[in-house]
Amino acid sequence: MDEHLYNNLLGYLSTLTWPDHVDNEQKVKLRKISSQYIVKNNLLFRNVKGVLKRVIIREQVESILYHLHQDLNAAHLGIDAVFEKARE
Repeated sequence: MDEHLYNNLLGYLSTLTWPDHVDNEQKVKLRKISSQYIVKNNLLFRNVKGVLKRVIIREQVESILYHLHQDLNAAHLGIDAVFEKARE
């Protein structure tokens, strides 16, 4: 997810107020998609068919993949095992 949208959703859902810099078009978009998201422990999660999935921003992808690969429980178990771990 785009970091700007992530921060706007996190701010809106945390405070139930609009971020200062959003225009009316962005408010409509935030209102429309916000029902699919919740904030838990200051992290954004998307509700997908009753399952909460953590939302990550593009800048976090490389770090997450690195840590998944370095984890002793996941490293070198194959592409499918690492992919499943990331999906969790």
